[in-house]
Amino acid sequence: MKIGLVTTVKNEQALLRRNLLYHHYLGVDECYVYADDPGDGTIETVADLPFVRARVTVPVDRFREHPQLAGEIDQYQYVPSRQVLNVFDAMAQARSAGVDWLFHLDPDELLCVDRRAMASGDLRARLAALDHAVEMAWFAPLEIVQTGTGYKNVFAEATLFKRPVRTILKSVPDPVSGATVSIPSYYGHVAGKSGVRLSAFARPANPHRFCRMDGGPLTSATLGDVLHYFAYDFDDFYKKLLHMKTQANVFRGGGQRTPQKRLWKAMMNDAATSRTALEDHYRRWVVLSPDDVARWRRRGTLFGIPWRPPALVEVRSAANAWRDIG
Repeated sequence: MKIGLVTTVKNEQALLRRNLLYHHYLGVDECYVYADDPGDGTIETVADLPFVRARVTVPVDRFREHPQLAGEIDQYQYVPSRQVLNVFDAMAQARSAGVDWLFHLDPDELLCVDRRAMASGDLRARLAALDHAVEMAWFAPLEIVQTGTGYKNVFAEATLFKRPVRTILKSVPDPVSGATVSIPSYYGHVAGKSGVRLSAFARPANPHRFCRMDGGPLTSATLGDVLHYFAYDFDDFYKKLLHMKTQANVFRGGGQRTPQKRLWKAMMNDAATSRTALEDHYRRWVVLSPDDVARWRRRGTLFGIPWRPPALVEVRSAANAWRDIG
């Protein structure tokens, strides 16, 4: 079995190399990296890795003859659409290289096949054990808890994540309008990430899932979690805000971006909001305090009886695997 990974990068110098080394440790053989106009030397950080295939983002005219990709071409100015086109291109490259499975991830995402412990080649072993009828392997999302602490290597140090089944709410002031906004616990996404068996007649449906060429669903199985290190400290938070400045508030499918992302976009486009003010907002309203962490690590109760899992879960396997990598 041969496994591939595709990612689109802009300014990910701090994470890309570590991300690819981690997944190579789990069993990934080929990494397809698409440079989306990075300005920080991101690609140079992985130039020496023999399993990396780096190229620039797919041009807008590459797949105009594919009607299934018309929506992505029409929305090419947005990163998610360029990601989909890059994944479609990587699927062809991977098939030519004899790759059996291809996973699409962002540089701030790690696959986790076991929350307790992982060893070299574990992803390969899990895929080999799947029924051959399974065409898509899906990983459920776990979001990093923002603590405000700086990291030398966040993948090796951070171990606390939010579950998608519980919500942490904060009422925060909108520094632009003065209104109060209810902020839910998820800052990244709740859609998870997936990989596709390349023998299937498939295409990327969006940055999170694959589908049949006609848009129909693939036969899928849940294989583990995807650990999403979204805005893990202020520097990364600020980088994400820069990306949000020009993003639409409504997705192409009709859903709206979450309240806090609309708030952050408004803050970034308000000339009166300084970087210092943004850092103060992050530390006061995004970071969870020790009391917040303690409260949300407790099980939910109904009439004093525990009935829901805690909102926060500790995952040490990825950090331990990184220490094995060195």
